[in-house]
Amino acid sequence: MSTKSKLLGGINIAKVLAAETPLVAKRPPSVPSAQKTSPIDGSYLTAHFNNFKISPKDASRAKNFFNSAHVELEWSIYDYLKLPGETEKHEYEKLLRSRPTEMDAEETEKLEAEVAEMKAKMVKARNDTVLSEVMLLGRCNVGKSSLLNALLSPSQLKTPESYARVRDYAGYTPCLNFYNIGNVLRIVDSPGYGKKGQAWQGELCFRYLERRKEMRRCYLLMNPLEGMNQYDQAILEQLNLKGITYDIVFTKIDRIRTAERVKEIQELLDFEPTRELLTVKPRFYFVNSETGKGGLNTRTGFEELRYGMLESCGLGSGVKPKRLRGVYDKKMEAQKQARKMKDKEKEKKERQ
Repeated sequence: MSTKSKLLGGINIAKVLAAETPLVAKRPPSVPSAQKTSPIDGSYLTAHFNNFKISPKDASRAKNFFNSAHVELEWSIYDYLKLPGETEKHEYEKLLRSRPTEMDAEETEKLEAEVAEMKAKMVKARNDTVLSEVMLLGRCNVGKSSLLNALLSPSQLKTPESYARVRDYAGYTPCLNFYNIGNVLRIVDSPGYGKKGQAWQGELCFRYLERRKEMRRCYLLMNPLEGMNQYDQAILEQLNLKGITYDIVFTKIDRIRTAERVKEIQELLDFEPTRELLTVKPRFYFVNSETGKGGLNTRTGFEELRYGMLESCGLGSGVKPKRLRGVYDKKMEAQKQARKMKDKEKEKKERQ
């Protein structure tokens, strides 16, 4: 074999074939990577106890939506019929129910005209304000106001903004509070039920849940440390009976020791009365509104909850706010100042 034939691409083939051990490029020994352990936080628990896990992209989009959306307390409602559009709807339905069975041609024409006029008013009143809505429902002192503030505040804020007032005593939210989020959806905060709750508040909540067409899903808040009591059971029974769609949000997970979180929550879900009530398995969310406790230095579980709310309203994670935080406030202030200037000019002309 010629010298040239012994070489292939500069490699001595004869030497390779004659070697007792094949000459191969040696790889450096692999260094075992440090074992990664997921923190037992809200995101971990939400993925663990459900059959879904949102992608980092969807989580980021949901966070960006809430971080950039303008938030406004739009209505505080003590009487369901005071909701925009509901009085018109009530009057329209009342008119339909009162329609006589026998009418002559003139009476029929007159009634049809009245019905058409009332329907037009109802449609206009609803179209002017229609947005998908989700409701927060929970026992007194379950942490609803703290959750709402954390949910609506920019994630980077160490201390959430105060949209709902937080108090150490129960029963501070007396009515239905409607928060407009970027003019895309509304989140409805409700009075807490239980020992401090009042009968009329319960009637108001369930009238809303049963009749409000814009309501997409109810989020029932529970404290995993306290478990489910007779009030929670009664609420779940009514939600099941009336066919109201709901998910469950476990609050204050930072108050359970890290090593015990999965075990304690599993025991609560395996509790026989709980299993019997959850006939249609809801989605479970887990959050901590406070930081610095239980090894949780940030608020966790909120991106999953935010994504779930957008999804419930039929909104993709890529939805954008129609009103931006800060920008909308400046626009409204500019319009307010413009109206003041216009009024001053008008008043000046009238004096002349």
